[in-house]
Amino acid sequence: MSESEIFEAWRDDYEGYVAAQIEYAHGTKVRTERYVNDRYPDLLELMKKSGVEGESILCVGARHESEINFFLENGYEESMGIDLFDDGKIVNCDMSKMHEHPVLKTKRFDVVFSHESIEHCLDLKGFVRGLDLVCRKYFVCKCPNLKGGTTKWDVAKHPFMGKAGRRFAEAAAECFPNFRVKTRIRWKGLFFILEKVREAHESMVLIDCGFYKGNISRKYLERHPKLVCYAFEPNDLLLEDSQPVREKYADRLHFSDRIVWVNDDQPRQLWLASNSDMQGSSVYKTKKRVSRKSVTKQTVDLSRFIRDTVSDDDYLILKMDIEGAEYEVLLKMIKDGTLKMVDELIVEFHAGKIRNRDRVKRMHERVVNFLHQEATWLKVKVLKG
Repeated sequence: MSESEIFEAWRDDYEGYVAAQIEYAHGTKVRTERYVNDRYPDLLELMKKSGVEGESILCVGARHESEINFFLENGYEESMGIDLFDDGKIVNCDMSKMHEHPVLKTKRFDVVFSHESIEHCLDLKGFVRGLDLVCRKYFVCKCPNLKGGTTKWDVAKHPFMGKAGRRFAEAAAECFPNFRVKTRIRWKGLFFILEKVREAHESMVLIDCGFYKGNISRKYLERHPKLVCYAFEPNDLLLEDSQPVREKYADRLHFSDRIVWVNDDQPRQLWLASNSDMQGSSVYKTKKRVSRKSVTKQTVDLSRFIRDTVSDDDYLILKMDIEGAEYEVLLKMIKDGTLKMVDELIVEFHAGKIRNRDRVKRMHERVVNFLHQEATWLKVKVLKG
């Protein structure tokens, strides 16, 4: 069976999956106890060198009480384990359903620890939802790279497994949006530590400037059932392509054909892209690969829109792919303070695609310098054009 076939087979037969995992866990108890004696002192040293500290720890996929006892004997005042069975200090709980467990729903741990268990998780999104709930500070994970593929035991090769450097950081940020990478090394497979940088918000807002066909909005709407999206796309030629996303999420997606700009209700020309997929239309006639055709649309002042729409309790994601207009808009947001309301910025810069480069280059440098040096609260992801 292929990796996807193994995964889907267990998804369709959850009871069979649980039975198989319990059989595997019981069969490896002796090995787990040996791992604790042989490996955990080195793991604990790696954790200390990375600045991981706390008074309480939750061991997911614990298999054996020796793991829980190890942390109790090495400075943790509270240590608890979960697996798919009850056994002493191990509580019966699927790691992907921590947010539903009557005990775990009300508990918080400074550290959540996973030793060769995350690869057994069928529902990573469910695990992350529970992790956001129970973890105060750090997620410590040791897992195999699974270069040989999944098996009926190691059922899932998650996106961050088998990656290094920036590719790992990007995959980890995608999977664990409320955490940042603190440590990643190759140590008997993959060992990494994530540090929690924000609490999960009940209320999330995505403002998608440059909706295009809705691909990025769709990903966020799928991942976050409570997220509300406000989308701006002035190019009517893209309406047919974006219709499936707009219709599917009509109850949470609010669409506008206004041009994102620095003032309200002003007519402004949008110069249409010259390529067949209509990617790259811009308010700048001097932008590369725009045609002589244009449409006129009303503008929306993004700063004003954010102040009127978003509250301080919201977690705000601002995605901006507006073909050169990002500089004017972001500089205004910096000046009037509305950028401080943004928690996460996803932006594509277009300085190299607009003629009259001197002025655009100066704006680009001002924006980038501010983001790098002063916007310390802001999580920034730069898209590649």
